[in-house]
Amino acid sequence: MDCERVKMLLMLQKDGEITDSQQRELQQKLDNCHNCSCLQYWQNFTAMEEEMQELKFIEPQEQAWRLYWNNVYNQIERRMGWILASCGAIVLILYAIYEIFKELWWNTNTPVAIKIGLAALITGMTIVFVSVVRESLILRKHDPFERIRK
Repeated sequence: MDCERVKMLLMLQKDGEITDSQQRELQQKLDNCHNCSCLQYWQNFTAMEEEMQELKFIEPQEQAWRLYWNNVYNQIERRMGWILASCGAIVLILYAIYEIFKELWWNTNTPVAIKIGLAALITGMTIVFVSVVRESLILRKHDPFERIRK
């Protein structure tokens, strides 16, 4: 049995989720191997767990809480400011693109090559935009942690 399997069984045993057959398999491995790195891993893990049990939570002082919440509010305000500024910039940029398109497209003096290039640019940007939106909607439906073994 490899060490990864032993480590997994040790964790199952610790969590109280090990089956009888897994317990026998683990005990057989531990009985037959005295210099295994798995035992060192388990000893380190239990020592760390014991030290973690000794840690105590220290309640922050009132001033620390005030600084924390002020920081949170400042971050929220800044994010809202950036979101609003970005939305405004997007609206203005889209309006400018519309005006440029309108001027170039309906102007009879504009060469056909520029009109074709403009149509290709707008079509390509539309396809990219739709693709990005579609992909983000599809990815939102899936759990990002579904491939992680428990």
